Amino acid sequence: MAIKVRWVAAHDGEADKSSGRARLEFIAFDTDETRYNSNSISDFGSLVNDCYLAVLSASPLTFQGLTRKSISWREDDNRTKRFIFEVNYSWALEESIRRWSFDTAGGTFRITTSLFTTAYTKPGGFAPNFQNAIEVRDGKPEGIDITIPGLKLTCTYRHPVSSPTVNASTIDNYIKMLSNLTGTTNNATWLTYERGELLFLGASGEYVPNKPAEFQYHFAASANASNLTIGTITNIVKRGHEYVWVLFEPKEDTTAHKMVQTPLAAYVERVYRESTFTDLGIG
Repeated sequence: MAIKVRWVAAHDGEADKSSGRARLEFIAFDTDETRYNSNSISDFGSLVNDCYLAVLSASPLTFQGLTRKSISWREDDNRTKRFIFEVNYSWALEESIRRWSFDTAGGTFRITTSLFTTAYTKPGGFAPNFQNAIEVRDGKPEGIDITIPGLKLTCTYRHPVSSPTVNASTIDNYIKMLSNLTGTTNNATWLTYERGELLFLGASGEYVPNKPAEFQYHFAASANASNLTIGTITNIVKRGHEYVWVLFEPKEDTTAHKMVQTPLAAYVERVYRESTFTDLGIG
């Protein structure tokens, strides 16, 4: 018994930085024709399996930058006692490599104080000093909606079959962990992002035993801030996904002789739990 394999054709394909496909064709057969002529389904299946293993060994793991993804077979139509194997290649993320996609479209946020105010008034008049409060109506700052930076990130990561983090014995607990980490921020510097700058929005993917597992991890990024100033309140420190709100108080502007609403106190609220992002196993 000797299995022979010969490459016979390369079909059209295409490839770029994000996708690609190609197909190679092989002929495989056993020099012992009695195996092909056997009336036993088991023997015939064994022959096909031996040819498959031979093609698997003979075909390259990668071709033109593409990765071998599947092998299909059919019997030669001319009854030559040979089998035609098609080896399909496509683009695939390398194992243990992070690939990032991003969206910086931003979002809107209502603010009640500005960074700087320029006031104008009629001749001889005095503009009340609201200490940067915006649109004060009936003693209350109504504020305005502004566009703020909003960085959304998706990390695609391909866990290898040998991954100690994602495998047949850990996958159930790993999925539960991903659920528990959703809606939390990083408790330490992680992939250049300082503590509190990343909010984990969840993950998606599919796990197939004995195959590399490719998952997508979604984040929102917001930079930490220090030395913020609101009115006369200074040195405010805020982590990226903490929330700041301002308490105003009525106060007389002795120059304009008006009662104005001015910032009395600023409150920084931590609204998300922190977690260890290294548990994700992607960096």
